[in-house]
Amino acid sequence: MSWSNRYLAIPRLDLGRSADGADCWGLLRLVYAAELGIELPSYVGAYESAAEAAEIAALIDGAPDWSDWQAVLETAVKPFDVALFRRGPWRSHVGIMIDAARLLHMGEDGARVESLTRPRWAARLTGIWRHRLMIDRMEIAP
Repeated sequence: MSWSNRYLAIPRLDLGRSADGADCWGLLRLVYAAELGIELPSYVGAYESAAEAAEIAALIDGAPDWSDWQAVLETAVKPFDVALFRRGPWRSHVGIMIDAARLLHMGEDGARVESLTRPRWAARLTGIWRHRLMIDRMEIAP
């Protein structure tokens, strides 16, 4: 059983940041806090709903905390890396990698697992990112 199964019952909720409901960033925050002990910024108040793709893209592209992330080659994906996707022309949706081919993300009907190899996702992928604290842990591990 994958760690991702614990999150599948979470419903979609704009600006949600808890197991009672989350948007894609809220789901990422929940997973990182519970599974990795990494606290990510909330960004509540930075946008009014997940439908504001341009505002979210501006936040992603201009966020000072983005310096905590390093781009990862698709051939080097590890669990908990973050996949960043376009919605229309804007980079505004995130998912958490389960393995090299599957991701957990917040869909319209709640948290779900998708295959990154599906054309719908592969065509929209703009990059895979790893948090610096994960990189630090990998360097320390034997």
